[in-house]
Amino acid sequence: MSEISKAIDELLKEYVDPELRAAGFRKKRRRYSRELGDRVELVQVEASTWNRLDSGTFYVDLSIVIPKLALRLRNRRVELADAKGRESGIDTNIGFLLPEDRPRDWSVLTTGSNVEEGIRLKRALIDYGLPWFERARTDNGLMELLARMRSMDALELRAILYSDKHQYVEAQEMLDEIVRRRPDLSNSVVAWAEQRGIFGAK
Repeated sequence: MSEISKAIDELLKEYVDPELRAAGFRKKRRRYSRELGDRVELVQVEASTWNRLDSGTFYVDLSIVIPKLALRLRNRRVELADAKGRESGIDTNIGFLLPEDRPRDWSVLTTGSNVEEGIRLKRALIDYGLPWFERARTDNGLMELLARMRSMDALELRAILYSDKHQYVEAQEMLDEIVRRRPDLSNSVVAWAEQRGIFGAK
């Protein structure tokens, strides 16, 4: 194991593990998971591939896998225990939840103190990460969360959820936005909507 890997693991052990374990997460390597009936909530840490000998960075991504949404979004069956994180399209770098609203990496040193960065990450998880998971547990909260996401997956999920509420105008708006971004997907978007009964026929 490299010195950078050791530094990352020590930072997680001191500042992240206690908070997430207290919140009900289980840890396997750098992956924290919490199963809640219809879903699994994940916090996953990945080291940068550009780390140097004396300093490095890592990323913290959050995701929620809901098998029934994964099935409708990607026509794929998912077992909670085997979830990787992106199957149902609800995932984000924690930096997007912070005031700066952009991807963020976290720094570690092999010589020197990582206390300040550890405390910052701990606060980010407590103030933004854990509440993100909690908001997604209600229908309205999940819709608000998806509205902040910029991905095509988020638009498709919103179309599905609007359709489930028979809000077909709003569902169509989501599909129109996908086509606006990617005109080349026009035909496939129509086929995707028909296959999933977005407008009530399946």
